Amino acid sequence: MSDKVTSAAPLGTRPRLVFVWNYLDWGGAQIYLIAIMKEAREEWDVSVALPHGSSQEILNFIEQAGVRYEFIDASLDSGPATSIGLKIRRQFQRIRDSELPIPSPV
Repeated sequence: MSDKVTSAAPLGTRPRLVFVWNYLDWGGAQIYLIAIMKEAREEWDVSVALPHGSSQEILNFIEQAGVRYEFIDASLDSGPATSIGLKIRRQFQRIRDSELPIPSPV
């Protein structure tokens, strides 16, 4: 977990902004969100919740942005579903993941 945070106001006095994604793949959308986080952290207490197993590369980008992160026990498999059983299992997993509470950054 990253504790590097730069801000104009002390933590706890600013509103919280939590970014959450539940898949291990990352690309342009996450890089765009990290750019938003960099700007928002001056006025917001920004953190990220992402799945265990996320790549060290994306974690490095988040740390370089000066944003804290926590891991969640939820991730979607974005590969092709090769059977009806896998499709059904993924739907149950998606439903289960959407019911998980978002962790509070420490």
